[in-house]
Amino acid sequence: MLKMKGFKLAKLLIASLTLLVSIPRPGIAAPNICGDLGDNRYTNFRDNGPGKRNRGYVCFVVKDNPNLKGVLTLKHLNNRGNWDILVGTSFDPTSLKVHNLINYQNNRGSVDELVWLPGNSHKEYVVVAFPNSNTPSNACLVFHRFNNNEIIGQALVEALIKEGIRNIFRPNNLNQKDKAQFDRSVSVGFSILTRNNLADIGYDAVLNEINIQLTNLFGTDSWLLDFGVSYFGNYIKESGKFLFDKNMRCS
Repeated sequence: MLKMKGFKLAKLLIASLTLLVSIPRPGIAAPNICGDLGDNRYTNFRDNGPGKRNRGYVCFVVKDNPNLKGVLTLKHLNNRGNWDILVGTSFDPTSLKVHNLINYQNNRGSVDELVWLPGNSHKEYVVVAFPNSNTPSNACLVFHRFNNNEIIGQALVEALIKEGIRNIFRPNNLNQKDKAQFDRSVSVGFSILTRNNLADIGYDAVLNEINIQLTNLFGTDSWLLDFGVSYFGNYIKESGKFLFDKNMRCS
Protein backbone atom coordinates (compact mmCIF):
# COMPACT_ATOMS: atom_id res chain seq x y z
CA MET A 1 0.00 0.00 0.00
CA LEU A 2 2.81 2.36 0.94
CA LYS A 3 4.64 1.46 -2.28
CA MET A 4 1.51 2.25 -4.31
CA LYS A 5 1.10 5.63 -2.58
CA GLY A 6 4.77 6.39 -3.14
CA PHE A 7 4.47 5.48 -6.82
CA LYS A 8 1.41 7.73 -7.26
CA LEU A 9 3.19 10.57 -5.42
CA ALA A 10 6.21 10.20 -7.68
CA LYS A 11 3.99 10.29 -10.80
CA LEU A 12 2.21 13.39 -9.48
CA LEU A 13 5.54 15.10 -8.79
CA ILE A 14 6.85 14.31 -12.29
CA ALA A 15 3.62 15.56 -13.86
CA SER A 16 3.79 18.79 -11.84
CA LEU A 17 7.39 19.41 -12.85
CA THR A 18 6.56 18.74 -16.52
CA LEU A 19 3.68 21.21 -16.33
CA LEU A 20 5.89 23.88 -14.78
CA VAL A 21 8.47 23.45 -17.52
CA SER A 22 5.89 23.58 -20.30
CA ILE A 23 4.06 26.72 -19.09
CA PRO A 24 5.05 29.60 -21.42
CA ARG A 25 6.49 32.45 -19.35
CA PRO A 26 7.18 35.97 -20.58
CA GLY A 27 10.72 36.20 -21.90
CA ILE A 28 11.22 32.43 -21.75
CA ALA A 29 8.77 31.51 -24.49
CA ALA A 30 9.88 34.39 -26.72
CA PRO A 31 13.08 32.77 -28.08
CA ASN A 32 11.02 29.77 -29.23
CA ILE A 33 8.89 32.07 -31.38
CA CYS A 34 11.06 35.14 -31.94
CA GLY A 35 14.33 34.87 -33.86
CA ASP A 36 17.46 36.86 -33.05
CA LEU A 37 18.06 40.01 -35.07
CA GLY A 38 21.70 41.04 -35.10
CA ASP A 39 23.49 44.33 -35.76
CA ASN A 40 23.01 45.70 -39.30
CA ARG A 41 20.50 42.95 -40.06
CA TYR A 42 17.02 43.21 -41.50
CA THR A 43 14.04 40.93 -42.03
CA ASN A 44 11.08 41.19 -44.42
CA PHE A 45 7.48 40.25 -43.70
CA ARG A 46 4.08 40.57 -45.34
CA ASP A 47 0.53 40.98 -44.11
CA ASN A 48 -2.10 39.44 -46.40
CA GLY A 49 -5.01 40.97 -44.53
CA PRO A 50 -7.68 39.64 -42.13
CA GLY A 51 -8.42 35.93 -42.39
CA LYS A 52 -5.10 35.24 -44.09
CA ARG A 53 -2.74 35.91 -41.21
CA ASN A 54 -0.77 33.12 -39.60
CA ARG A 55 -0.28 34.79 -36.21
CA GLY A 56 -1.03 38.47 -36.78
CA TYR A 57 2.44 39.51 -35.59
CA VAL A 58 6.15 38.92 -36.05
CA CYS A 59 8.69 39.14 -33.25
CA PHE A 60 12.45 39.24 -32.80
CA VAL A 61 15.00 39.48 -30.02
CA VAL A 62 17.66 42.23 -30.04
CA LYS A 63 20.43 42.92 -27.55
CA ASP A 64 21.11 46.27 -25.92
CA ASN A 65 24.67 47.50 -25.39
CA PRO A 66 25.89 50.11 -22.87
CA ASN A 67 28.66 51.21 -25.27
CA LEU A 68 26.58 51.47 -28.45
CA LYS A 69 23.20 53.02 -29.26
CA GLY A 70 20.79 50.47 -30.74
CA VAL A 71 18.13 51.62 -33.21
CA LEU A 72 15.12 49.75 -34.59
CA THR A 73 13.61 50.92 -37.88
CA LEU A 74 10.30 49.58 -39.15
CA LYS A 75 9.75 50.44 -42.82
CA HIS A 76 6.53 50.26 -44.86
CA LEU A 77 7.93 48.99 -48.14
CA ASN A 78 5.01 49.71 -50.45
CA ASN A 79 3.61 52.69 -48.49
CA ARG A 80 0.49 50.72 -47.64
CA GLY A 81 -1.05 49.38 -44.45
CA ASN A 82 -0.15 50.46 -40.94
CA TRP A 83 2.51 48.44 -39.16
CA ASP A 84 3.16 49.28 -35.51
CA ILE A 85 5.87 48.17 -33.13
CA LEU A 86 6.16 47.32 -29.43
CA VAL A 87 9.50 46.84 -27.64
CA GLY A 88 9.86 45.43 -24.13
CA THR A 89 11.91 43.13 -21.96
CA SER A 90 9.60 40.11 -22.39
CA PHE A 91 6.69 38.80 -24.44
CA ASP A 92 3.88 36.43 -23.52
CA PRO A 93 2.68 34.74 -26.74
CA THR A 94 -0.43 33.40 -25.00
CA SER A 95 -1.86 36.74 -23.90
CA LEU A 96 -0.03 38.58 -26.73
CA LYS A 97 1.32 41.12 -24.24
CA VAL A 98 4.73 42.80 -24.27
CA HIS A 99 5.96 43.58 -20.77
CA ASN A 100 8.12 46.48 -19.50
CA LEU A 101 7.52 48.48 -22.65
CA ILE A 102 9.89 51.16 -23.88
CA ASN A 103 7.92 54.41 -24.01
CA TYR A 104 7.08 55.03 -27.65
CA GLN A 105 4.13 56.43 -29.60
CA ASN A 106 3.57 54.71 -32.95
CA ASN A 107 2.95 56.77 -36.09
CA ARG A 108 -0.33 56.69 -37.94
CA GLY A 109 -0.79 55.03 -41.29
CA SER A 110 2.17 53.97 -43.41
CA VAL A 111 4.67 56.37 -41.79
CA ASP A 112 7.76 54.41 -40.75
CA GLU A 113 8.72 53.80 -37.12
CA LEU A 114 12.02 54.38 -35.32
CA VAL A 115 12.75 53.24 -31.75
CA TRP A 116 15.94 53.72 -29.72
CA LEU A 117 17.01 51.08 -27.20
CA PRO A 118 18.02 52.52 -23.79
CA GLY A 119 21.72 51.77 -24.35
CA ASN A 120 22.45 51.28 -20.65
CA SER A 121 22.74 47.50 -20.23
CA HIS A 122 23.28 44.15 -21.93
CA LYS A 123 19.57 43.28 -21.68
CA GLU A 124 17.69 41.46 -24.38
CA TYR A 125 14.60 43.16 -25.77
CA VAL A 126 11.69 41.55 -27.57
CA VAL A 127 10.42 43.46 -30.61
CA VAL A 128 6.87 42.74 -31.76
CA ALA A 129 5.65 44.20 -35.07
CA PHE A 130 2.01 43.84 -36.08
CA PRO A 131 -0.36 45.14 -38.79
CA ASN A 132 -2.93 47.64 -37.59
CA SER A 133 -5.05 47.89 -40.73
CA ASN A 134 -6.98 45.69 -43.17
CA THR A 135 -4.79 46.62 -46.12
CA PRO A 136 -2.32 43.96 -47.37
CA SER A 137 1.21 45.34 -47.13
CA ASN A 138 4.92 44.59 -47.03
CA ALA A 139 7.25 45.77 -44.29
CA CYS A 140 10.71 45.17 -42.89
CA LEU A 141 12.48 45.59 -39.58
CA VAL A 142 16.10 46.75 -39.40
CA PHE A 143 18.40 46.81 -36.36
CA HIS A 144 21.67 48.73 -36.24
CA ARG A 145 24.00 50.31 -33.69
CA PHE A 146 26.29 53.33 -33.63
CA ASN A 147 28.95 54.70 -31.28
CA ASN A 148 27.56 57.74 -29.49
CA ASN A 149 30.93 58.66 -27.91
CA GLU A 150 32.51 59.01 -31.34
CA ILE A 151 29.77 61.43 -32.35
CA ILE A 152 30.32 63.49 -29.17
CA GLY A 153 34.08 63.63 -29.82
CA GLN A 154 33.62 64.66 -33.44
CA ALA A 155 31.09 67.35 -32.48
CA LEU A 156 33.41 68.76 -29.80
CA VAL A 157 36.32 68.92 -32.21
CA GLU A 158 34.24 70.71 -34.84
CA ALA A 159 32.78 73.17 -32.32
CA LEU A 160 36.08 74.00 -30.65
CA ILE A 161 37.92 74.42 -33.95
CA LYS A 162 35.28 76.95 -34.96
CA GLU A 163 36.08 78.81 -31.74
CA GLY A 164 39.74 78.86 -32.70
CA ILE A 165 40.78 76.70 -29.74
CA ARG A 166 43.65 74.41 -30.58
CA ASN A 167 43.79 72.49 -27.30
CA ILE A 168 40.91 70.09 -27.89
CA PHE A 169 39.40 68.68 -24.72
CA ARG A 170 36.82 66.11 -23.78
CA PRO A 171 33.71 66.74 -21.64
CA ASN A 172 35.42 65.49 -18.46
CA ASN A 173 38.08 68.22 -18.85
CA LEU A 174 35.56 71.07 -18.86
CA ASN A 175 35.28 73.44 -15.91
CA GLN A 176 32.15 73.32 -13.75
CA LYS A 177 30.36 76.10 -15.62
CA ASP A 178 31.08 74.57 -19.04
CA LYS A 179 30.04 71.13 -17.79
CA ALA A 180 26.70 72.51 -16.66
CA GLN A 181 26.18 74.26 -20.00
CA PHE A 182 27.31 71.16 -21.89
CA ASP A 183 24.82 68.97 -20.01
CA ARG A 184 22.13 71.56 -20.60
CA SER A 185 22.67 71.59 -24.35
CA VAL A 186 22.48 67.78 -24.47
CA SER A 187 19.33 67.75 -22.33
CA VAL A 188 17.62 70.28 -24.58
CA GLY A 189 18.38 68.26 -27.70
CA PHE A 190 17.19 64.96 -26.27
CA SER A 191 14.03 66.50 -24.87
CA ILE A 192 13.17 67.64 -28.40
CA LEU A 193 14.00 64.21 -29.87
CA THR A 194 11.82 62.37 -27.35
CA ARG A 195 8.97 64.84 -27.74
CA ASN A 196 8.89 64.54 -31.52
CA ASN A 197 8.64 61.37 -33.56
CA LEU A 198 11.66 61.49 -35.85
CA ALA A 199 10.11 59.25 -38.50
CA ASP A 200 7.00 61.40 -38.65
CA ILE A 201 8.50 64.90 -38.54
CA GLY A 202 11.75 64.35 -40.39
CA TYR A 203 15.43 65.23 -40.06
CA ASP A 204 15.32 68.90 -41.09
CA ALA A 205 12.38 69.88 -38.87
CA VAL A 206 13.83 68.28 -35.73
CA LEU A 207 17.32 69.70 -36.25
CA ASN A 208 15.86 73.15 -36.96
CA GLU A 209 13.97 73.09 -33.66
CA ILE A 210 17.14 72.05 -31.81
CA ASN A 211 19.02 74.88 -33.51
CA ILE A 212 16.38 77.43 -32.46
CA GLN A 213 16.27 76.25 -28.85
CA LEU A 214 20.08 76.19 -28.48
CA THR A 215 20.35 79.65 -30.08
CA ASN A 216 17.85 80.99 -27.55
CA LEU A 217 19.91 79.46 -24.75
CA PHE A 218 23.48 80.27 -25.80
CA GLY A 219 23.29 82.85 -28.60
CA THR A 220 24.74 82.57 -32.08
CA ASP A 221 28.42 82.91 -31.11
CA SER A 222 28.65 80.08 -28.58
CA TRP A 223 30.69 76.95 -29.19
CA LEU A 224 27.87 75.11 -27.39
CA LEU A 225 25.53 76.02 -30.24
CA ASP A 226 28.03 74.65 -32.76
CA PHE A 227 28.47 71.54 -30.63
CA GLY A 228 24.74 70.94 -30.23
CA VAL A 229 23.94 71.35 -33.92
CA SER A 230 26.86 69.13 -34.98
CA TYR A 231 26.20 66.47 -32.35
CA PHE A 232 22.47 66.13 -32.85
CA GLY A 233 22.80 66.45 -36.61
CA ASN A 234 25.09 63.41 -36.68
CA TYR A 235 23.07 61.62 -33.99
CA ILE A 236 19.91 61.93 -36.07
CA LYS A 237 21.74 60.90 -39.27
CA GLU A 238 23.14 57.78 -37.59
CA SER A 239 19.78 56.96 -36.00
CA GLY A 240 17.97 57.42 -39.30
CA LYS A 241 20.55 55.53 -41.34
CA PHE A 242 17.81 53.29 -42.77
CA LEU A 243 14.89 55.61 -42.13
CA PHE A 244 15.93 58.44 -44.46
CA ASP A 245 17.37 56.25 -47.22
CA LYS A 246 14.51 55.99 -49.73
CA ASN A 247 16.50 53.42 -51.73
CA MET A 248 16.79 51.10 -48.74
CA ARG A 249 14.16 48.48 -49.56
CA CYS A 250 15.37 45.60 -47.36
CA SER A 251 16.30 43.43 -50.31
